[in-house]
Amino acid sequence: MKRISTALALLSLSLLLSACSRQAVVSVSGDVGPSSSSSQPAPTATPTPTPEPLDYVTGFDPLTGEQGDPNDRSRPIAVMIQNNKAGYPQWGLKGAEVLVEAITEGKTTSMMAMYSGNEGLPEKVGAVGPARDLFWQIAMPCDSILMQIGGNIYASNLLNTYQYQNLDGYYVGVASYDLDYEKDKVANHEYCWYTTQSLMETGLSHYGLSKDGDRLSLFNYVRPGQETAPASQAGAEGATSAAASGEAVSGAQTGTPAPAQPMEAARIEITFAEGNTIPLLYNGDTNRWEKYDIDWQPQIDGNYPDEMDPMEKILSYDNVLVLYCSAGVKDDGYTRDYDLSAGTGLYLNGPSCKLIRWKKDGVTGGFTIYDENGQEYPIQPGKCYIAIYGGFAGQAIKVQNSSSQDLTLWDNPAPMEQAQPQEG
Repeated sequence: MKRISTALALLSLSLLLSACSRQAVVSVSGDVGPSSSSSQPAPTATPTPTPEPLDYVTGFDPLTGEQGDPNDRSRPIAVMIQNNKAGYPQWGLKGAEVLVEAITEGKTTSMMAMYSGNEGLPEKVGAVGPARDLFWQIAMPCDSILMQIGGNIYASNLLNTYQYQNLDGYYVGVASYDLDYEKDKVANHEYCWYTTQSLMETGLSHYGLSKDGDRLSLFNYVRPGQETAPASQAGAEGATSAAASGEAVSGAQTGTPAPAQPMEAARIEITFAEGNTIPLLYNGDTNRWEKYDIDWQPQIDGNYPDEMDPMEKILSYDNVLVLYCSAGVKDDGYTRDYDLSAGTGLYLNGPSCKLIRWKKDGVTGGFTIYDENGQEYPIQPGKCYIAIYGGFAGQAIKVQNSSSQDLTLWDNPAPMEQAQPQEG
């Protein structure tokens, strides 16, 4: 009797498990059954979105926008530059296609010089300085070869996050950098290191890196046949895409009034800190903006002979861009922090100054320039000087026309939310 009861119990359990199994199969298959409804479609997998292809540059220089070899894929070279006047002269800056300047600590600016890969480095470039993440965020979208001697933790973290190999003198040493022994007799040691094209190539070989790469354009440049900024596009396509970046293009909309014409300009003074004002003056004979140092002396390239007229070796640029950024201080309590996602700014080309807005597509994206109403505004091809301006205490911007009248500019950018200091 006990055996019969056990057999019946096992049979009941078997039937129950069989029913549950059928119920599970019905539910997954989507057939009508105890746990499914004819009004509910079968679940489908969510398709993986296909990322939009990046607009890599071919046929144009990614730094200057100038037309070139359509097969050229050479990577630009970005070199951090010491900018303490005690370390002058600097070498190779006149040959740079782009020069970027900003305060990252203290009251002395740091610089990054960028060179087109197809032309290579000048005879000698330096003095090579330590890396800062602000500058690498500008250089990385162009797939630049990054050259530095040392750097802070923020620059290291950035490169580690994006698995981006640099050429750091602390690791490659004299494979990529050499010491100017004559200058070392009269200047601090850190102001005496330089690099050359052959030294850079040796560093690439050390890591098995290529001189070619996939390059994004630094800015949206005017292309051949497009001599001026485009007129209003259908709807507000350009403004709408820019508005997606946030505040930098707020107010852009269909029917926005035509942007104001550029203002006549003859000089700009960028005060990065108290006692550190950098002037650039427009030269009508060359149609370029010429850069002076903090003592209002021509900032020159030490690769040229001492006896040469300083005005023949002064740094000069087709474009000057001052990018206003929301800024603050990083969690170490003293390193300056800049929001490179979007902002306002100034664009000087020829004897004119234009109020602009801009956005940057993340760390690995380039800059897009807009007019003050948020309409895309490509800039003219040529060499660029870029100043990153945070509006910190003691900073100021002044632009004057040929009559020495001050132009009306943007207000200072809003400060960033203060970072929490590190414990310990």
